[in-house]
Amino acid sequence: MKKNYLLIAIFFSFFSFNSSAISLKNNVFSIFLDAETSKLINNPKTSLADPTSNPTASSSSLCEGESLTLRANPSGGIAPYTYSWTGPNDYVSTDENPVINNISPSAAGVYSLIVTDALNAVSTIQNTAAVIVNVKTDPEFNATLPAICKGGFAPILSTTSTNGITGTWNPAIVNNTTTTTYIFTPDSGQCANSLTFTIFVLNNVDPKFTLPSSICTGDTSPILQTVSNNGIVGIWNPSTVSNTASGSYVFTPSAGQCATITTVNIAINPLVPVFIPAIQTICSGETTSPLPTTSTNGVNGTWSPAFNNTSTNTYTFTPNSGQCAPTTATATMTVIINPIIAVFTQVAPICSGQTLAPLPTTSDNGVTGTWSPA
Repeated sequence: MKKNYLLIAIFFSFFSFNSSAISLKNNVFSIFLDAETSKLINNPKTSLADPTSNPTASSSSLCEGESLTLRANPSGGIAPYTYSWTGPNDYVSTDENPVINNISPSAAGVYSLIVTDALNAVSTIQNTAAVIVNVKTDPEFNATLPAICKGGFAPILSTTSTNGITGTWNPAIVNNTTTTTYIFTPDSGQCANSLTFTIFVLNNVDPKFTLPSSICTGDTSPILQTVSNNGIVGIWNPSTVSNTASGSYVFTPSAGQCATITTVNIAINPLVPVFIPAIQTICSGETTSPLPTTSTNGVNGTWSPAFNNTSTNTYTFTPNSGQCAPTTATATMTVIINPIIAVFTQVAPICSGQTLAPLPTTSDNGVTGTWSPA
């Protein structure tokens, strides 16, 4: 049966004793007495229990970056104790309950402890259970979204990665109007890294085409290209241009190009030649033709029949080929020939038998001729 002992420590700086029952260390006298008989103990080390420990770790399995706390849990011997911890990765500590912050996988393993009491009694080496330090896992997601189109489809951010890590996003909803960085934070207890990525929002591009705004009736229809001048691929509706009726043609870009829907209007110009005025009047016998070869609205052509300056007639205008006016789009013009009536100034009266001046052979309005009777 172990006995209980009473330790009497006397702080003394001026005296010294030479006794096997009295220990002097750092000017402190340590006197050990039997608690039952009050007798002085000559060799307490042979009677006291050696110090021991029950070292434990705060967790046997941690995630890298977490903190590990080691606890000595000393007993026996005489306090105060000193501690000598050793462990993986050349770890040493003299703290009773040391803390290893931001632990790394290299710190995994068994931690050992030796306790020394006030009488320099040393415990046997005691070990903790093996400590496992898990490497953090990177969350993985199927879709990588380097860019989306402005105003386009905004993808949903999954809160569970393809390798089973759950967490939350900040922001939680994708912004389809401006470039934004999103952070995935794993839920606690999963030993996983956070994930950060940026979704770029691209401005939409207008497809460019070289198409006429109008064509002539019956002309060859322009081809609607499925690739724009600036490289955007898509389809047209309708897919061909009509050469008989004006229309609107809608180009829809294929998905994933960040391009806008574009509408092209093509007008059909069935020009009919117009002459203003449609009725001309000339004097009979005039040599100048009143029939213009270009209509008032710019159509060139020819007239039939040949112009006659002596009689009223209606003439047909036929457009030349290669114009928006088809050759069947004829026009007419009527030319009225007016006979010229000579106008003379009235001759003044004369007396009977008086000599009369000769009658003029040119009228006041320029008509020349002869008189009858002479």
